[in-house]
Amino acid sequence: MEQGELFLLLSDLLHHGFTLVEALSFLARLHETWKKSIDNVVESLFEGETFNDSLYKNEFDPTACTQIFLAEKNGNLEHALKHLGEYMIQREMDKRKVMQLLQYPLVLFIILLGIIMIMKTLLFPRFFSLYASMGFTPSKGMSLYLNTLNNMPLYLIIFLIIMVFIFTIFHFIMKRWSALKKAEFISRIPLLGFQAALMNSYFFSREWGFLLASGHSIQQGLKIMEQQEFHPWLKEVSVRIHEQLQSGKTFSESLLGFRFLNQDLSLIVLHGEKSGQLSQELLFYSQHCLASGKKSLETWLKFIQPSTFIIIAVFIISIYLSIMLPMFKAMETI
Repeated sequence: MEQGELFLLLSDLLHHGFTLVEALSFLARLHETWKKSIDNVVESLFEGETFNDSLYKNEFDPTACTQIFLAEKNGNLEHALKHLGEYMIQREMDKRKVMQLLQYPLVLFIILLGIIMIMKTLLFPRFFSLYASMGFTPSKGMSLYLNTLNNMPLYLIIFLIIMVFIFTIFHFIMKRWSALKKAEFISRIPLLGFQAALMNSYFFSREWGFLLASGHSIQQGLKIMEQQEFHPWLKEVSVRIHEQLQSGKTFSESLLGFRFLNQDLSLIVLHGEKSGQLSQELLFYSQHCLASGKKSLETWLKFIQPSTFIIIAVFIISIYLSIMLPMFKAMETI
């Protein structure tokens, strides 16, 4: 059972009158795989720790811990657990879809590399010997084409080494960055930045919607978000907004400088401030962002697999041509 399913069951038990400890103890007996973790959480609760701290200490998802922390502040734990469970289950389903779509092309690509290796070690040497015995000398273009295919495994290995090196360097560099700087950097990456902005806007508007709906003011909400330690990005954003408010800007104006949030979020906040329905509009907007993010992901998943197949097809045709074209050229010289 995944964390999302666990949170859904926990929400259902709370809805039916169980206390938090009773619900957790029941789930521990019901699901052996989670027994140790849940027992540790219950033990932490008896020691006086909060629910979110107990989960975080037992290595539950940091995003889940953040949402539970905020839910405890706004007194809406049952609803938050239900929504959190649904979100985490959907997130896992999306990950599986990506893996399933990439699995078959990846297997084909590995087989293709195997074919290239066989051609490099067995076929190409024999063909080159045959061409030499026939007195056939390939043109410069043909020689370049054959040598490229012959050295393709080496080129791929070099490419992979370079990519691993670049990612490793970036990983160590980004570890020193603040959460805001990381979010700014990701927002500048084509395609990925758009998807990240949707998910950031979903998370931000949802949590603020719940806080405001529970009666907290914007200043109180900022203090609550600055207190949590599970989600550095949310904490740093709250600190920045607090600074903007102190300089005389409104809540909506303070959101304009964040590249990693949808630009229309500030318009939603402005409209909500004027209408007096800010919490409801933020909650509605969060659902809009979630639906848009899901639609965007599905669109790209539909694009990835055909594109991968086209690349593999080009490789296969190249291999076929590398065998047949020199043979036809050699036959013309006879």
